[in-house]
Amino acid sequence: MRLKEVLAVLVILASNTTYIVHAADEDKQERFQYLFLESVRQQEKGNYAGAFDLLKECEAIDSTSAEVNYMLSRYYYNLKDAQASRSYIEKASRFAPDNAYYKGLLANHALQNKEYDKAIAIYEQMYEQDHERGDVLEIITELARRTEKYDKAIWALDKLEILEGKTENRSMMKYHLFIAQKQDDKALAELSTLSGKYPYDLNYKVIMGDFYMTHEQEDKALKIYHDVLQQEPDNITGQMSLFQYYANNNDSINKQRLLNQMLLNKNITSETRVYLVRMALEDFAKEEKDSTEIIEFFQSLLQHPQEDQTLKTLYALYLESINIPHDTIAPILTEILEKEPNEASIRVRLIEYAWENKDFQKIIDLCIPARQYNPDELAFYYYQGIANFQLGKQDAVIEILQQGISTINEGSNPEIVSDFYAFLGDTYEQKGMKEEAYAAYDSCLQWKPDNIGCLNNYAYYLSVENRELDKAEQMSFKTIIKEPNNPTYLDTYAWILFQQGRYEDAKKYIDKTLAAVDSTDNDATLYDHAGDIYAKNGDITKAVEFWEKALQMQYSKLVARKIKKRTYIKK
Repeated sequence: MRLKEVLAVLVILASNTTYIVHAADEDKQERFQYLFLESVRQQEKGNYAGAFDLLKECEAIDSTSAEVNYMLSRYYYNLKDAQASRSYIEKASRFAPDNAYYKGLLANHALQNKEYDKAIAIYEQMYEQDHERGDVLEIITELARRTEKYDKAIWALDKLEILEGKTENRSMMKYHLFIAQKQDDKALAELSTLSGKYPYDLNYKVIMGDFYMTHEQEDKALKIYHDVLQQEPDNITGQMSLFQYYANNNDSINKQRLLNQMLLNKNITSETRVYLVRMALEDFAKEEKDSTEIIEFFQSLLQHPQEDQTLKTLYALYLESINIPHDTIAPILTEILEKEPNEASIRVRLIEYAWENKDFQKIIDLCIPARQYNPDELAFYYYQGIANFQLGKQDAVIEILQQGISTINEGSNPEIVSDFYAFLGDTYEQKGMKEEAYAAYDSCLQWKPDNIGCLNNYAYYLSVENRELDKAEQMSFKTIIKEPNNPTYLDTYAWILFQQGRYEDAKKYIDKTLAAVDSTDNDATLYDHAGDIYAKNGDITKAVEFWEKALQMQYSKLVARKIKKRTYIKK
């Protein structure tokens, strides 16, 4: 709103106020109604400050108005003044005791302050005012259950059943509430009623068996489990309960037999199957069974038709855990991938195996379909790019990485995106596309400012071109702070100092580089740099030694000339 418009509004309000103040003979109620309606009008126009001021005037005239107190409560709520908001809604509810909406807001305040008893009391008042409020009874049930007021929760459930009838969920909730109260007779009666109402749902019979099991009536429990499994052999709930019975009684033979049945049960979820296999492996470890027996256990199960690839995946993971050669595991993973081609984790594992074997074409062959099934997974673009890089296909690297960039969004992993751009920058640099390389490095550092690999390469390539040396020095310094004994980073920093003409400082850091470098390192560039730095510091004898060492590692006409002329020659 412009200043003139603000002033105009203030003039209007001032004139209205003047009119109201001077209208001493007007009826008080008419003044209240006028101000209240005007506040509503100002609010609709978006003039919330003016509306608020008018409401405060209304409050001064009639502080018992439920509507005014309610509206002021909402204003203070939006102003983040919870205490004032609550105070006004309490007044609104007190002055309009039949208004359920006000009570609901008051209950919300109590819940926000974790005053659960007060909230329950408010919801009870709401129910007493309207016995058709099933939603209120559900809230009371949940709050009472959370606060362990089991009698109150059962009371609310009873009212709900009168209002809306019995349901499976409500009966089960009452069952658990009775159990929590240790009212076993009532719990069993509730369960019996439920089982009788739903005779074809055998899970309720299993729960009854579990009830007897926990109450040391194993004979009754065992009979129920057998009856259930006789009627429904694949009832996984019954199988799990019977399995627990065998475990409790150390019946390893029946336990193993039932475990095999459960693992092949078509009704079992993948999560339960994983849980059972892990439990079996723990038992095998306790029994000190060797890997041959465990492999036979898996293979016997895999001879049966599988609903999904969970068991086969667990088998492959187990083989990895006992260090079976990857050449043996790879065919299993390949079979899984044929059935579930969108399973990214399996494909990544196969890519890792191919990397170990330096089978870069295999990596490419795995990544191409992966990008169809998992188009937003940057890792597959990255792996394919690396494989092409290893094969010397730089154009293919750039193409695939640019395709990957199109999938980057705000939800992408910054670590992966950063490495992605760094790799792209390195590839551009190798092709002599320097501006594109630097743009990629800048993008990399936007996603992860402390990507030290990128910082080092970016800084070094700038120094080689003898451009933006201050920027290069700052980036390189970050890398040696992070890894002070990394010879590659130390060498970069020494060379930048050399390019800046800071020869003494450069010598300090090239000495640190030489102290940190491995004796088997064959980096000719490092020793060439050392020779140049020592030459500029006046120690030509030592410089020649370094150049000769560099020449032994990799022939260079320039280095040979330096040795011959015993002087530094700028490239």
